[in-house]
Amino acid sequence: MSDIYNEFPIDMIIVENRFRVDLDIDSMVESVKEHGLLQPIGITPDFRLVFGERRLRACQQLGYETIPALIAERNELAEEYAENADRKPFTPFEIVQIGRAMEGKISKQAKERMIEARRSGNLPDHVETGDTRDRVAKILGTSGKTYEKAKQVVEAAEQDPERYGHLADEMQRSGKVNAAFNKLKKSEDIDRVNNIKPVKGKFRTIIMDVPWKFDWMSEEMQAKLGYETMTLDEIEDLNPQQWADDEFCHLYFWTTNNYMAEACRLIEIWGIEHKCVLTWKKSKIGLGSYFRNQTEHIIFATMGETRTTEPDDIPTIFEGPPATDEHSSKPDAFYEQIIDRAAFAPIGEAFGRVEREGITNLYEQKTK
Repeated sequence: MSDIYNEFPIDMIIVENRFRVDLDIDSMVESVKEHGLLQPIGITPDFRLVFGERRLRACQQLGYETIPALIAERNELAEEYAENADRKPFTPFEIVQIGRAMEGKISKQAKERMIEARRSGNLPDHVETGDTRDRVAKILGTSGKTYEKAKQVVEAAEQDPERYGHLADEMQRSGKVNAAFNKLKKSEDIDRVNNIKPVKGKFRTIIMDVPWKFDWMSEEMQAKLGYETMTLDEIEDLNPQQWADDEFCHLYFWTTNNYMAEACRLIEIWGIEHKCVLTWKKSKIGLGSYFRNQTEHIIFATMGETRTTEPDDIPTIFEGPPATDEHSSKPDAFYEQIIDRAAFAPIGEAFGRVEREGITNLYEQKTK
């Protein structure tokens, strides 16, 4: 491209299909007003714009009749990237649109260079490394992973605009790729699960509220519980894998503060992956040897990598009174705020104190 430029009539410049969506002309207009046009635009010999669309539009808006321009050979790989000289970053949508146009050309050019090098016997001293995706992303000023995520969001929106169009719009407005991509993966995950027929007698959500045997309790105190307790060995034998769906399963494993370590050990023994801890904040303070208990906990663990159905705004703490006056009765809030919103059906529960619609009783509580 020549370093010499001339003034050309603005109305002669031809602007063809471009990828820019948000040109932000106003800021360029102010810049040209204050400093003048610091850089020429680039055009082909037949007056087709190669780069500098923001500068061209700003000058048109300011009433310029001519504009300085370099005569450049059309290089479609660099056309839109050259706009970065204006210090206007690409939006995720623009990155995808430009990148997709570049991918085939970069791949084709790389193959042509290699074929020519082999034919001539003049292999290059330096061979470009990295796949096409990463090379495109580098040119556009982002990472290969970010570019790929943005592209998946855009492609999903193109294929199913009703379901995913809002994700592309959100990504475009915010400039944040990961948030839109994570929502896409979650939605796709739910679709995958809903299209899998569950194994009869197996469950995708299991709730376990085992009757821990507290060593510090006297026989008289345990008798007042109204149900038989179980030793750690007995609980270990109740491996929830026996009820788990072959594809995936989520486990909600109730434990007290005292038994948190043992509960985590059981999760590991059962071969289930610990994800996080949910906490029930009780309305009343309870007993305790060092501190007074006012919480119980649920270890959330998974068999198979599948997200919950609605994780985006569910906190890890919930409040509410017990569903009944019985010892160890759990709150309705757990089922309403967690299970109803985040759990996949079929749902099974071991040692549930209350019968609930849509939940199968897996293991009866032995009463005294």
